[in-house]
Formats: sequence, C-alpha cells, structure tokens
Amino acid sequence: MRKLFSFLFASLDGYHETREHDIGWHRVDDEFDEFDLAQLGEADTFLLGRATYQAFAEFWPTAEAREIEPVRAAIFSSQPKVVVSRTLRDAPWENTTIVSANVDAAIRKLKEQPGLAIEMIGSAKLSAYLIQAGLVDELRVMVNPVLLGTGMPAFPVTGPVNLELAGTRPFGNGNILLTYRPAPA
Repeated sequence: MRKLFSFLFASLDGYHETREHDIGWHRVDDEFDEFDLAQLGEADTFLLGRATYQAFAEFWPTAEAREIEPVRAAIFSSQPKVVVSRTLRDAPWENTTIVSANVDAAIRKLKEQPGLAIEMIGSAKLSAYLIQAGLVDELRVMVNPVLLGTGMPAFPVTGPVNLELAGTRPFGNGNILLTYRPAPA
C-alpha cells in the first residue's frame, strides 16, 4: 500500500493562508528548495484540491515556470495529478485526473496502486477531510514564524483527530517542519 502524505505551510497561529488567499508570507529559501525537491522525489503522484490545482495549473505548465523553476516544472508536468473537486469539469493540464464522487473509495484505490508515495500539496480542506477519513498516513506541516491573526485554518477538521509526533526539523530561516502520523486508537 502506497503512503499518502500531506504537506502544507502554516502560520504559528494555525492558518494556511490569509482571508485574501495570500501565501506571500511563506518563507522559502535555498534550504527549503533542497528539502522540497527531495520531498517531491518521494512521490510519483500528486493529490490536489481544486483551488491548489487551479493555481498550479496556471503557473507550472508555462514557459515562465520552465525558465524560473525548470526542475519543479518538469516534475509537476510529467507526474500524474489527481484533483478532487465537485465543481471542476475540465482539467487540461497533462496527466490530470478529476475525482468528483466517491472520494474515499477513489483515494483507497489510488493508494492500492503500485508506485511511490502520493503527496498532497496544500489543499487544506481536502487534507482535513482525508485525515478525518483515515486516509492520510503522514502529515507534514511547515510552520512559519509569523502570526496572521485570521485566515483559512490549516486543518479545518470537524472534530478531534489524534496524532503522534514522528519528527521535527528546524530550518535556518525560522521555519520548523513538524511531521505527524495518526495516533493509534
């Protein structure tokens, strides 16, 4: 069974993005780039919510992305992408599949397929849903040393979810990567 891990940024006060959907406060640098490219190499399938997919599809397949970030652009364009959405009807970005119904069953089937891990990037609402459904094997949260005060919660769950700490990694820019796994019942 393939591992499904979720990776997202969070402010110290627990937000994924501002109310205006701004993520300009994410602290990324050379150390983060090295970490992120290694993390991308762990997966051969990307799982995205609609909003994250649309933002990625707007940038990563472009000539600008290939010029600025050629390695990430090649990875994102060549690898399979699964987008979960009730409203998206068309996904023109190559190697993209839309899941609009029976999400739990579709993700279970995806995890049963051979291959490397499945990385869910951003997609706070989808992450929260799949965590509660018991389908996320590992949660990686890049906590940035910033307080937003308000915004989209990093994990808008509808009830308690018990986790156990699997690891921490401090970064020179003040970020801390927290890795959690579901706690045994």
